[in-house]
Amino acid sequence: MLLDPWYRNLVDNMATVQFDHRTIAVPSYWWQVRTARAIAPAARSGADLLLVILVVQATLGIGTLLLVVPPPLAVAHQATAVLLFAAALNAAHALRWPPPFSPLAHRFASRW
Repeated sequence: MLLDPWYRNLVDNMATVQFDHRTIAVPSYWWQVRTARAIAPAARSGADLLLVILVVQATLGIGTLLLVVPPPLAVAHQATAVLLFAAALNAAHALRWPPPFSPLAHRFASRW
């Protein structure tokens, strides 16, 4: 259901808010990680993986809706959601540099 005036949909329409969140948050996160100077290579590849899985999951979701929810496609969409969550955890974990128990951790402890 669309709201009137149209711009209220950006903040008051639950489906639009979810769509906006997913299409803005992950690509902006990816951009910030890719353009950061001092960042671990694992964080960059984690952000890349997160973006790729987001595109796959969004494509499956749109296809599921357009084809009126065929069960195999719906299951694939939900399974990809689990992979997307795992990729988000991986990307967040990769940003923890240096690892808390590494020999380098004590050098950076005072800066945090």
